[in-house]
Amino acid sequence: MRKPLLFVIFALFAAGTLWYYFFGERGGEVIAEQVVAKGNLQNAVRVFGKAEPDKIFTLAFEIGGTVTSYPFEVGDRVTKGKTLAKLSSTSVSNQIRETQSRINIEQKKKDELTAPVQSSELTALEARLDQAEAAVNSFESNLDQVIEQTRVSLDTFFTTYVDEYFDDVDRLNVLEFDIPGSTFDTFDKRNLLGQREAILTASLDQKFDSNLGDSYANLFKLFDEYESFANLIEVVVNKDAKESVSESVESQMNQLRLEIQSKRSSLVSVNNQLTEARQAVSVAQQDIQVAQVGPSGASVKLQDSIIADKRVALTSLYNDLSKYSIKSPITGEVFQTFIEQYTAVAPNSPVISIVEEKPLVVRADVAESDIVYVGVGNVATITFDALPGEQFDAQVQFVESQIDTSRSVPTYETTLEFSEGQDLSSIRSGMTANIIVSSGSIEDVLFVPANFIVNDGVSQYVYKKTSESGYQKTTVTTGYRTNTSDVEITSGLNEGESIVIFKQ
Repeated sequence: MRKPLLFVIFALFAAGTLWYYFFGERGGEVIAEQVVAKGNLQNAVRVFGKAEPDKIFTLAFEIGGTVTSYPFEVGDRVTKGKTLAKLSSTSVSNQIRETQSRINIEQKKKDELTAPVQSSELTALEARLDQAEAAVNSFESNLDQVIEQTRVSLDTFFTTYVDEYFDDVDRLNVLEFDIPGSTFDTFDKRNLLGQREAILTASLDQKFDSNLGDSYANLFKLFDEYESFANLIEVVVNKDAKESVSESVESQMNQLRLEIQSKRSSLVSVNNQLTEARQAVSVAQQDIQVAQVGPSGASVKLQDSIIADKRVALTSLYNDLSKYSIKSPITGEVFQTFIEQYTAVAPNSPVISIVEEKPLVVRADVAESDIVYVGVGNVATITFDALPGEQFDAQVQFVESQIDTSRSVPTYETTLEFSEGQDLSSIRSGMTANIIVSSGSIEDVLFVPANFIVNDGVSQYVYKKTSESGYQKTTVTTGYRTNTSDVEITSGLNEGESIVIFKQ
């Protein structure tokens, strides 16, 4: 009987102990007390940041050179498209002017080519043709005169010297010798006279036609033969005459040579004039034809092609010229300058930075542990150390997707923009900002600080005050939890009740 009774007593004691542990009152030193109340809960991330321009455009030249224009300073306002800096571009500018001039000239040629001819112009062209044809007739007559003068002059020399120095046929028959460079090998009077007649007939009796080719060549062949004849006479006389006679003959042969040289020059001059006159006739005839029937399609097409090529070249030069200047891509403000005027710069080296005129933004580096509470669209409040008493509303505009691990604490760069309707004139670039980002909230709920709740792995409970010195362990159910350590109580407590924390 005694053993069952002892077991019952032990069981009752254990049950009482457990009830007291879970539901009984507890005493001890209270270090904190909190009244359970209703209110709004919200997550908030506190972080530091800095006011900065939203966009910074750092500009550079595509090519290197010497800066000849750099008129802006930090803080100056610039408009979109404004030239901010220039390099020396003398060479390409000269090429542009020259190419444009050529285009104007070629266009004028085309206009003249396609313009309808006026009757006065046609009359002038016909008059020019008449003048050219008259010039041809005149030069042909001159050529006939020169030929005739050549015939008479050279024939006189020839007849005189043959009759004077070769009248003794017997002597000529027995006189045989070779003349270097001459067409005569064995010389006698009869052969000489026959050769003379053949040359005169072939060269001087022919009328010069439009080509002048064969007859012109024959005439100069005659000159060559006369010069050979002069050489021959000198040799003959020197072999068979007195010294005084030889000197006289040498002088006469020199005169013959001078006469030949003079006739050569006259013929070349007259022939050149005649050729130019005939070319002028041809050009005048073509101009009249074009004026009467208009230019050929090929001529106009060729001129169009020339103009098109020049314009392509001009476009390329203008593209090159654009590389010699920097223009502002936006309307904004000069943020930073990197060089000075008249200095040399390398391609793609920073020259000037421009920022937009729109209000500044705030950039902050949010820790990896807090980034889950920050997203685009979250509202925030911002204060600045330099502006005590002023508070500004803002929204998260952008969160960088790549983490920055260069610091001891990995962070994500986050950009906030100010809400509209606020006076932001006092904010300056570079000011330090104190930021509170709200990332979610619930309203009108019971909540307690998280450190008043004990979690033993089985349940969550608090110590609720039941009297002035009595406290009861009370199980609670929790809901929404903030990153500021406030926790929603969904059951177990009522508004106005107090909870405590005991000293351990």
